[in-house]
Amino acid sequence: CLLVFAWLAVRGQLGAVRAALADPVSRRRLAGSATLISFNWLIYIWSVNNGHVLDASLGYFINPLLNIVLGVLVLSERLVRTQWIAVGLAAAGVLYLAFVMERPPWIARALATTFGIYGLIRKVVTVESVPGHAVETVLLTPFAAGFLLWVTWRGTGALGHSSSLVDLLLIGIGLATALPLALFAYGARLIPLS
Repeated sequence: CLLVFAWLAVRGQLGAVRAALADPVSRRRLAGSATLISFNWLIYIWSVNNGHVLDASLGYFINPLLNIVLGVLVLSERLVRTQWIAVGLAAAGVLYLAFVMERPPWIARALATTFGIYGLIRKVVTVESVPGHAVETVLLTPFAAGFLLWVTWRGTGALGHSSSLVDLLLIGIGLATALPLALFAYGARLIPLS
């Protein structure tokens, strides 16, 4: 949150955040996208920490197919014949992977669904990528701060309880998270979702 707001302050774009927060439609959509990306991260982290890496990976193979479905059904995008053939081949591959897993791919479906709808919202919201990301982070900050206080109180938090290097890495992960999401939102607005 601090990183994104600092970037916007340097660029003189803090007014775009105020405008997005003042607009009820944009605020509601960005609250929805913030919620979806949070669930996506939580599901991904839980799945990796609990030995479901293949399930998580499958979710990110399903996601482009869901983007195509959302683009065609919700945004009325059109695909040409060769694109439909490619989609069919990709879908066959994903179905095969889901079949050989021998269990319902609920983690994969949850990851694909949360990130797919996140992408759809970021495509249609009328807020540019970095100010939109700033709104998402400011809406999530109270929950994140509450969680950090809770894990610190329980004695299970890592921030401030490890080496300075670990603390710097934990703080630096903000850049590693903010930059790709802002670029994704930027790209989602420029090209068809499908």
